[in-house]
Amino acid sequence: MLKQDDIVNIGLFWWPGFTLNEEWCADWELLLNSNRDKCYEGIFHRWILHYKDPPIYALKFHRLAFADCVNPAPEGAQRFHFIRLLDEDR
Repeated sequence: MLKQDDIVNIGLFWWPGFTLNEEWCADWELLLNSNRDKCYEGIFHRWILHYKDPPIYALKFHRLAFADCVNPAPEGAQRFHFIRLLDEDR
């Protein structure tokens, strides 16, 4: 049985039919457990171009304060957004 304390990284993979576009990128991902008030953040910055590509793993992976994960950011905070493969200003 996998326990929360056993998690050492987060991996992403492309699942056929899961997304509308075959090319996508994740900047970051949060993994939360409200029962234990734990939150982990994985930073990726890498494209998945095809379902045959191997899973990618976070470049940085660290634990955050649970309140920082669930509370809304202050007004004026930097907002993150998804980028597309064809965006010129990556």
